[in-house]
Amino acid sequence: MSLSDYSHGDDITKNASPENRKRKAPAIQLLHKKSRNNDVISAVLNDDDIQPTQVEQQMFSESMGSFYNDREDLVEHTIVRGKITTITKDYVLICIGYKSEGQISVSEFSNIQDLKVGDYTNVYLERIETSDGRILVSKIKAERQDLWDRLEEKYNNNEIVVGQIIHPIKSGCIVNLGGISAFLPSSHVDVKLLKDTSHLHKTDLQFKILKMNKKQNNIVVSRKVVLHAKNANARKKYISELSVGNILFGLVKSITNYGVFMELKKTIAGQTPQEVDNDSIPNEEVFNNDSSEASGKATERVGVIDGLLYIDDISWSRVSHPSSVFSIGQVVKVMIIGIDEESGRISLGTKQLVDNPWDKVLEKYSVGQVIPSIINSIEEYGMFAQIEPGVEGLIHNSEISWNKSKISVIKNQKVDVKILSIDKDKQRMALSIKQCQDNPWEKFANLYPAGTIVSCIIKNITDNSLLVEIKNDIAHNIMGVIKKENLIDNYDDVSAIKKELRRYSIGSEIQAKILRINVSKGRVFLGVKQVSYDPFLEFLKDVSIGDEIQGMISQIFDDGIQVLLPGSDGKDFDLFLSQDNINDLSKFIIAKKIRFKVTGKGDYSVDLKYIEKERKDRDEY
Repeated sequence: MSLSDYSHGDDITKNASPENRKRKAPAIQLLHKKSRNNDVISAVLNDDDIQPTQVEQQMFSESMGSFYNDREDLVEHTIVRGKITTITKDYVLICIGYKSEGQISVSEFSNIQDLKVGDYTNVYLERIETSDGRILVSKIKAERQDLWDRLEEKYNNNEIVVGQIIHPIKSGCIVNLGGISAFLPSSHVDVKLLKDTSHLHKTDLQFKILKMNKKQNNIVVSRKVVLHAKNANARKKYISELSVGNILFGLVKSITNYGVFMELKKTIAGQTPQEVDNDSIPNEEVFNNDSSEASGKATERVGVIDGLLYIDDISWSRVSHPSSVFSIGQVVKVMIIGIDEESGRISLGTKQLVDNPWDKVLEKYSVGQVIPSIINSIEEYGMFAQIEPGVEGLIHNSEISWNKSKISVIKNQKVDVKILSIDKDKQRMALSIKQCQDNPWEKFANLYPAGTIVSCIIKNITDNSLLVEIKNDIAHNIMGVIKKENLIDNYDDVSAIKKELRRYSIGSEIQAKILRINVSKGRVFLGVKQVSYDPFLEFLKDVSIGDEIQGMISQIFDDGIQVLLPGSDGKDFDLFLSQDNINDLSKFIIAKKIRFKVTGKGDYSVDLKYIEKERKDRDEY
């Protein structure tokens, strides 16, 4: 019994036995009202005091069971099977085994003229029951869901799909995959970039799905991948005929920070790269439109042959970025320097087209030679200067100027440099600008030797030292440092050194004595307390050449050690011992006691030689 059995308000006892009908019992009366779509919307019992017969009760249970026998397997947002119960000019009613039927507009059926009542079809179940008690189903969404499932299966199985390019957009084309739109990037329309794709529109084409996301309604496809796969064997044969050392034409297609991707051709218009001067290399339009038998047809048959030119193989000179040498669409000559036939990858080079200038570097240049150069680039750690095309060297920051605060070299500036070292194998050269000039520190040391009292301007104050500019007649910005141990005697007392430092202010002028000068590193060490009293002068009076003295290591530097020596007045003082007088700094540790022998002395200097402990002869055992 279906809902249509009640469409005319028949008494449920109509189908009862004659005996029961004779009773004329109106015990169960089905009352109804009709909605616009003829649905029965209510049913009530009439005359509650009359008890139904057993037959009447059974028939009622069967009819109501059929009415409310809902399918428990129905799940929203899935495709379900339904039976067409009604077809009108505006809608189709579908029964999916629920208490009410679903209504779908005839516009959702592409084959409405072929449908008839009783046919079965798949529909998409959006809602099992809306607020007004109806189910919500869709034919279009069912077809779309089915198509998504089939496309997803092909995507997972890496299968080809068929579609048509509908129209181009800014960065590619829109493709119709049987009712679902997909995006085809410009770079994946063909094996080579096409400026015009109109000849491919509304034609069945094969694609590979690169990615798909149902939630975002996004599918990306590629035609190039399909074409590459079709041409794989021909490409493999074509590449196998290439050899390392072959010179080809290369069209710059893309530029990255690590290299340049190029489309390759053996010839253009029947000419090989060897037959064309660098100034007469065809442009991009000629390259793309070439249809000679030697290149165009072969390329069409095997697809585009690409290669990668790594940044290190662009020039014998250092290249900061490939875009500084090449531009998109540029056609150049390239040499094959590597082929991986298995992967089909081709490595290219342009610097290999010319002789390596480093092969003759040692014939032209030598260490200590002063030569002209041009600053190519400026980095954080130094500058690169070109000696000749393909040959450049590094000027480290420490070799730019004797005065660290006065570095004023700019790119493309012509400067004289001195060669410090040459490594032909690694193609490296160390250069210096400052060593082409007189060392102001040597002049300063000659005019203001250790022991000289000078005027200084305080430039900076730290927790344990003063940075000062030394007033002199040699050069500006000769800087020096006054450490805490050369300010006061009790420098280990934190409160005392803080109190002492508060006495000074930036910009004020003070008197200090030069204690030591490191000419090679441009360092000057001074002392304030030594201006009034210098225990080292007393030490020089008492010591003689040949004397042996003992001290304790107080500090270790990269160019020597500082030793604490006893003064003649009972006050200890620090004395610096340069690395020249020591074989190995690594064997010293702070607080270690060591012995020296006095080998010479001057007005404000003493030469000490470290005395190593004598080892016992093993034969004594």
